[in-house]
Amino acid sequence: MYEQLGITIVRKFKDFDRWLGHVVQGRSKRHQLWLGKPGKGKTARIHRAVKNSVGSDLFPDLTGRVMAPIYGGRVTPAKWYIRGWQHRLEPLLVLNDVDIRRMDTAWESLLCQFLESSGSRTIRWDLKSGASIDAVDHDSIARYLRKMGLLDEFLREQAESMPNRSEGDQAWTYCDTPSELNLYGSSHEGEDGTAEPTADRAPVRLVLPRSYETGTTVVLVANDLGHGTRGRIFSRLQTFEFDPLVDEQIDDIRTWFPPVPQAILAVIQACHRRSEVLNLDYRAVLNAAESLRLGENWEDPLRASFYATSNFHVQEDASNIIDWLVNQRVRPGQEFTERQMYESVGSLRGERNTARRSAALDLLVEEGWVERFRPPTALRPGKRGRRPGRSFRVLHLPKN
Repeated sequence: MYEQLGITIVRKFKDFDRWLGHVVQGRSKRHQLWLGKPGKGKTARIHRAVKNSVGSDLFPDLTGRVMAPIYGGRVTPAKWYIRGWQHRLEPLLVLNDVDIRRMDTAWESLLCQFLESSGSRTIRWDLKSGASIDAVDHDSIARYLRKMGLLDEFLREQAESMPNRSEGDQAWTYCDTPSELNLYGSSHEGEDGTAEPTADRAPVRLVLPRSYETGTTVVLVANDLGHGTRGRIFSRLQTFEFDPLVDEQIDDIRTWFPPVPQAILAVIQACHRRSEVLNLDYRAVLNAAESLRLGENWEDPLRASFYATSNFHVQEDASNIIDWLVNQRVRPGQEFTERQMYESVGSLRGERNTARRSAALDLLVEEGWVERFRPPTALRPGKRGRRPGRSFRVLHLPKN
């Protein structure tokens, strides 16, 4: 795990679980953003720490988790505003697999309000289009609040914040039936422990306000949120990029249930020993298991998935760095800086190649050619110049 351009690169599952656990367990109020290529298990790690209170749960038999809402799929700004209102009394809200269109200023504006600060903050609906909700979703929200034991507090807060609401406010009135009163009206427990409606209470109304207060901590999970175009969002988040080591992924695959067939595991391990696995995608592993079960060809597609298009470029850049080290007659134990490297390797010069340099150096670290070495980050008193950049120590080089 290390820092890169303000983003913490996470390579091990235990580091993912530890950092996510700080927020899930309430030890940290910082909003988090988890980035990473698809097929690396981000969604599974979220569900291992959080029991989904609003939808399907991937691990229904797994205990010891915190209950919180996890939303995924296509979520519009209006729907996100409504969900934030619904869960404003809860400590945690997760938006999984978020996808924001490049120029969607409405999404960016609303999301920045949620991420403006930790703790209590005001969320406003400032867009021209109205935020509304249909009867089915509204019924679902009320039932959820009742199930979580939040309806009474929700209604009390609503009454205090909107004492003079007008008839034009977005509102829903429930039918005056025993079942509706049981769900939404005042109730008490009967002798058998079930809730019974109080007949002298009128049906309640839930009003969607133009603004509301919330103290919920937000966790976002995305494949890519547009590093260069989402500066306002990134500056408000504790940002991580999940890029697990292949060894970590193989160990994780061994824990799956139902278990992955040994034939598939053997191919993955054999290719990894030959340094042929540059991209282990869990989806390809699941597809291989299904093809094997059906008697179809599974090995060729699985092997093909070990290489993403970008991996060939990364491998070529890494080879250029190795060639440079050999030509410089560097010996194991010697150190070099990233700046020294890209000043000498012409294909990696310039700001536009920052990501390429980082990816190539990451590959060399993963394959054991070099290791990261952090120099002092503070300059001596009175010393001018830029702070030292990242440094690396050579572990070994190819033999002639």
